[in-house]
Amino acid sequence: MHTVLLQPNGSVTIAPQVLTAVISQTAQAVPGVARLGQVPRTNIGSLLGQAGSDAGVLVQVTQHAVRANCYLVATPDSNLLELGMAVQATVAAAIRELVGMAVDEVNVYIQDVKVGRG
Repeated sequence: MHTVLLQPNGSVTIAPQVLTAVISQTAQAVPGVARLGQVPRTNIGSLLGQAGSDAGVLVQVTQHAVRANCYLVATPDSNLLELGMAVQATVAAAIRELVGMAVDEVNVYIQDVKVGRG
C-alpha cells in the first residue's frame, strides 16, 4: 500500500519503504546513534493500516499522519534521554520537511549501548 498526498493538480504517491528509508537514514545520522536496533517480532504484525518495517524502524500511516517507532543502539558516551529527544525531533522534522506529512508520534526505544573495545 502507498501513501497518497492530494495536490491541486493530481497526487503524490510515497511508498512506505521510502518513508521508512527516510526515517532510518535520519535516525542514524543523529550523533550518539551507533546503529539501528531490531524491531521486536511481536510489533511487526500488530499494527493496522499501512505499515512499513525495516531493521530498526516501524512505520504506520493513518489519515495522512505518520507514527514511527525507532529502535536504536546508542554509543557509550551518549546521554540516553538527550539522544532520544534528539532522534524524536530530527525524525519528526524530516517527515514534515522531506515527505510533507503530519507527524502523530515518534517513539524511540534505546535497546542497547554499544560496548567499546578495550
